[in-house]
Amino acid sequence: MFPKKDWGFGPDPQDILDGVEVEKDRLLWSQAKGMAKAVRDNEKEINKRAKIYGVAVVLLGLEAVYAVIISLVSVGSK
Repeated sequence: MFPKKDWGFGPDPQDILDGVEVEKDRLLWSQAKGMAKAVRDNEKEINKRAKIYGVAVVLLGLEAVYAVIISLVSVGSK
């Protein structure tokens, strides 16, 4: 359940630099489009990782329940 090392947020600066335009308005528009794309990409990645985390939590809970049941069974059989 350790966090992933490549967990990142925000736009890639290279995407912003690739979209550089000469005019100020076009530059701002390009940056805004890049930020919107980064937000969409991050949302997809965060949702995917949240689902994986949820599965891990459920599995951990099942493991805890299993350990409790085994310990109760072993105590009851003595």
